[in-house]
Amino acid sequence: MSFSLEEIYQKLLDLGISEEELIEKVQRKASQCLISRQGALFLVAKERGIEIEEKEFERYKEEFEEEIDYSDFAVEIEMINQEKINDIVLLGRINRIFRINTFQRKDSSLGKVGSFLVQDKTGIIKVTLWDEQVEIMETEFFQAGEPILIIGGYSKKGLNENVEVHLSKKGKVILSPEDINPSRLPEPNQLEEHTVSDSSSHSQTLKIKEMVIKEQFIPTLEAVILKIEELKEINKKDGSKSFLLKLYVNDNTASAHLNIWGMKGVELLKIIEEGTFLSISNCYSKLNSYTQQFELNSTRKSQFQIL
Repeated sequence: MSFSLEEIYQKLLDLGISEEELIEKVQRKASQCLISRQGALFLVAKERGIEIEEKEFERYKEEFEEEIDYSDFAVEIEMINQEKINDIVLLGRINRIFRINTFQRKDSSLGKVGSFLVQDKTGIIKVTLWDEQVEIMETEFFQAGEPILIIGGYSKKGLNENVEVHLSKKGKVILSPEDINPSRLPEPNQLEEHTVSDSSSHSQTLKIKEMVIKEQFIPTLEAVILKIEELKEINKKDGSKSFLLKLYVNDNTASAHLNIWGMKGVELLKIIEEGTFLSISNCYSKLNSYTQQFELNSTRKSQFQIL
């Protein structure tokens, strides 16, 4: 049935909801769903059994969508301290931009992934975009120091247990948003030195074709995972048990087997998939006496980062 906003409001009050409680429910729903208060009123009404035609909800949604000031929903970065937080809105300045990487999926299609750091007055966090979302990073206006509004993100743990924000499929990025309160942003000269390692600019990054010709220490390796071969339990010489994760990786110069030893392999397997672009520091290449091929191996000091 078709109702005006006033009629819906009154019907909810007639159900015994106090005006104070109704206002609180609408505000909470608007914040959770990132919609206008008018749209939130429709959702509350539908949850209470009031039948509303879908076209009426869509009409009001379109009518009031432009009035939403998403910056009002922005959460402080210091509050994003765990994974599985959904519908995140971030407002800050771009602190650092990492390299955009291309990778090949199982179906042979190409994917893109890009990431950057966002800073507000409470902290810094890494934001990751995928495929078409990356296009905004390729514009000349996407630069460090620019204000940015992230809408529709979700939190997840990356490598080294750092919490990151990834943009959902329906999310969007607004560069240099208008009508924001400048007092909510750090000044460009207040941007901090980031602590997230950016191995893409590491001067000692080697190519796989340089690694598989001799035994050597490798400061940094960047490659896409072509195949997750296996995770197996192994018996050490002292009788204790450990684990070995075997990957097959490529960096456009060559392919090689990568062995991740111990619990690092178990933890890494939880957050990677074939097609993941990975940075590995502090590993080494060693000749496999059985296959007579050089393989890449992790060490106790190895660290991993999804690019």
